Amino acid sequence: MEINKKIIIISIAVIVIIILGITLINLNKEETEKESNQTVVNISEVFDIEDIEKSNKEIIKNEEKEISDKYTVLDSSKYELQANVQFDETEGRMIYVREDWNNLNIYQTTYKINKYNDTTTQIRNYMEDFERMCTGYLGIQIDEELEGKLYGESTQKLPIPIEESIYLEERLYSKTYRVEDELENETRYYDINFYKSGDNLIAEFVKDND
Repeated sequence: MEINKKIIIISIAVIVIIILGITLINLNKEETEKESNQTVVNISEVFDIEDIEKSNKEIIKNEEKEISDKYTVLDSSKYELQANVQFDETEGRMIYVREDWNNLNIYQTTYKINKYNDTTTQIRNYMEDFERMCTGYLGIQIDEELEGKLYGESTQKLPIPIEESIYLEERLYSKTYRVEDELENETRYYDINFYKSGDNLIAEFVKDND
């Protein structure tokens, strides 16, 4: 009788494990299919959108989306494009900030930092590649930069490279470019931001529509 009980218990346990395994496999499959079916658009299609309500792209509110803390943003004013955005060889997301004092279009991408390798070199290479993409998109030279600034106070006694400030001190580094639009006869400002989030380097290309 005891043997039969043990057999029944073991059988039930095996069935439960099989069911859980099948459920996890299906969930992973659904997530993979969802990611593979995600729409991909080129940055040129979405970077200059000004009126998000009249856009033919799907853009929804995303109160939880992290962006550079140099911008004063109310949670309800952040919107995210429901598509992956291709920028050269890099994929990222588009975030739109719409407030009385902020009217921003933000292309954001994430670079994984391997903390067991030379973090300074990794970050420097990522920054150079991203900045090269952004200035190429704008058709300007890197030396047309208006200003570069590290936000926050340093915790080090001696000066350290910008890359280490980003990684060790988790400070924001931002560069601003001024571009003269001859057709519209106006000046446009663009930010390129870098900051750490978890084990990732976040890079942003920001257009100020004001």
